[in-house]
Amino acid sequence: MGVKVSNTRSVVEATIDRVDLFSTWPDNVKAELRTAAELWTFSKGEVVLQAGEPAHSVVVIVEGSLVNERAYANGRHMMTAVLRPGWPLKVPAVLNGLGVPFGLTARVDCLVLFIPKQKFLDIVNSQIELLQNVTNFIGLQYQQDMVSLQLRTMASLECQFALLMIFHAQDAAHLIDEDRGVSNTNVLDVTQEEFASMLGCSRQKINVIMKQMERDGLIERHGRLVEIINYVGLLELIEREDPVHPDFRTAIKVWQERLEQSKSH
Repeated sequence: MGVKVSNTRSVVEATIDRVDLFSTWPDNVKAELRTAAELWTFSKGEVVLQAGEPAHSVVVIVEGSLVNERAYANGRHMMTAVLRPGWPLKVPAVLNGLGVPFGLTARVDCLVLFIPKQKFLDIVNSQIELLQNVTNFIGLQYQQDMVSLQLRTMASLECQFALLMIFHAQDAAHLIDEDRGVSNTNVLDVTQEEFASMLGCSRQKINVIMKQMERDGLIERHGRLVEIINYVGLLELIEREDPVHPDFRTAIKVWQERLEQSKSH
């Protein structure tokens, strides 16, 4: 599934340059990545990588979004995140050669960059600095996964949901057309069903929590879209149960200040 795209060198170059992991790599190394990389298009619902299969490439979303998900034989389905452009995906699986616990599926029509596994390994294994860079990247990723696991086992659903919204605001905020009622970058197009799947609960439960957050002045809803209007309030909800890192607290206050400034213009 998926269709390979040709004559897209400029798109490949721009995509490689946008990935933070590669930003400090030497120009000749990035040139190797660009030469080896392939662009593919996937239609909504198509599988980009099947759960349980070995990762054949490092995956970078160029346009659109993917979901990180897994379906089980008993009919259950679990989604961990809506994934957006710029973040290199499945790097740990490329390094360890094991099957991926969660696959990737096109959430909308999307454009995806593949960096072949062997080329990526040849590059990072030939330079210790690059290997250390990748190892640090994986370590940070696993640290985030452990925080998520801790929240799932100890925090209330409201706390988990607030943190998940802030995460998606940071990672997935985007401009919405004026005719859809919202025109700032605090808007999430993640659906109630998707939030419910990520949190392992019913859509109805997410709807109840959202209604309470609206009454508390934390969010506004515009159809399927959710607009965060009080980052600090969401942070206070989270910190009722789990103190956050001071740097994160500072970042939240900066986001709130920017939000208020944008509202005043």
